[in-house]
Amino acid sequence: MTPQILKPIEKLAREMWPGVPLIATLEPGASDAQFLNPSGIPTYGITGIFVDPDGGHIHGLNERVRVQSVYEGRAFLYRLVKMYADE
Repeated sequence: MTPQILKPIEKLAREMWPGVPLIATLEPGASDAQFLNPSGIPTYGITGIFVDPDGGHIHGLNERVRVQSVYEGRAFLYRLVKMYADE
């Protein structure tokens, strides 16, 4: 990721979750990137949502995310979009 994309993410993550490392991961699921990347539009994803170490039983009948994580993720994404919009 370019510094223009990554720096705001790093800054906000440090503010909201001091000491928690920022780690890039592969999201193997389908996304709009399959159409945008071949068109020359770099595509990134970030959630700001923490899940349990077991993955939260992703896409299972008992899929779950902690309520606090949903609220924090919402605040993170809202603030991040504002940071990008203000640049």
